[in-house]
Amino acid sequence: MLTTVTIILFISLLKGHLVIGCVLPCTCADTKVDCSSKNLTEIPPSIPSNTTELNLSGNNLTSLLPNDLSDLTSLVILKLNDNNLERLPDDLLSTNTNLQNVDLSGNNIISVPEGLLSTNTDLRVLELSDNNIISLPDGLLSTTTNLNSLALSDNNLESLPEGLLSTTTSLEQMNISVNPLKCCLMKNVIKRLTTVQLVSGTCEDFNTTTEIKSFNTSDCKIPVDGGWSIWSSSSCSVTCGNGVITKTRACDNPTPSDSGLDCVGSETETFFCNLRKCHSKSCNHSKKTRIGH
Repeated sequence: MLTTVTIILFISLLKGHLVIGCVLPCTCADTKVDCSSKNLTEIPPSIPSNTTELNLSGNNLTSLLPNDLSDLTSLVILKLNDNNLERLPDDLLSTNTNLQNVDLSGNNIISVPEGLLSTNTDLRVLELSDNNIISLPDGLLSTTTNLNSLALSDNNLESLPEGLLSTTTSLEQMNISVNPLKCCLMKNVIKRLTTVQLVSGTCEDFNTTTEIKSFNTSDCKIPVDGGWSIWSSSSCSVTCGNGVITKTRACDNPTPSDSGLDCVGSETETFFCNLRKCHSKSCNHSKKTRIGH
């Protein structure tokens, strides 16, 4: 009986079905560690250092520490999708220089730190869909020159920073659908997207929905923000005693146009003024009496 168990164990090891040292409650096969859907609230400690694929999807992770993945220097695929993450540490992936695929979709991420991917020069696939991202840092992808696929759908993005795609020369597909994008706010990015083979997404400019690759940036007018004119002042409201002076200005220097911003502040201001003291008038109509002789 012992011999049979030993043989089964040996065969399992050869086939990679059983990995000695695999951390519970995860399961391991070769260098793949599956911790998905385990109701985890933190990343388990002592994950094998030779792990190349780590699946942490479908758990209850709400936050991560900068050193949570620091020992996993062989990591190639990382799945953190479908958790409850809101923010990511800037140094979270700093030691994982072999990463090729990162999935952070299906979380509650609001913002992404600019240095998150600064050491991941071999990254090919980045999934950030189905989050609450309102903006992306200009240099987020500055070192990911091999990026092939970028997914940003189902977020709250109104625009993409001008430098976001400036170094992604290998980009072939990009999904930015289901975002309130304003293409006139990212004309240079639109020009870059014309070279990407597959682009999914629409613009919401001019009260019209337009496919991004069909959007004509020449239709965009430069917004002009309003500016205040010089103050003009009235004279004091009275000729004597206490009164007020009224100052006025207009938002016409220039007048806002093409979705430009209105002037901030008040059109009028009032100040107290004090002139000479008022004197009451009194009339003495006493009659002169002529004394006769």
